[in-house]
Amino acid sequence: MPAPSAPRVGGVLTAGLVALTLGFLLIEGGVEIGAVTIPHNPLCGWCAVAAGLLFMLAAALIYVQGKKN
Repeated sequence: MPAPSAPRVGGVLTAGLVALTLGFLLIEGGVEIGAVTIPHNPLCGWCAVAAGLLFMLAAALIYVQGKKN
């Protein structure tokens, strides 16, 4: 397997950070971003946080696998 490209690892990390940010905004609730108000939804927020952590774990695994080969 060839070494992972920076865009692939960077893209997965970015997706993880976006999911984490959205999750924490959903947990907090009532946050206004421009004309959009993020509702308070803690269950959805914690699921998004978990998804963000999984994306970041996947990026780390992709990076480590690429370094081994």
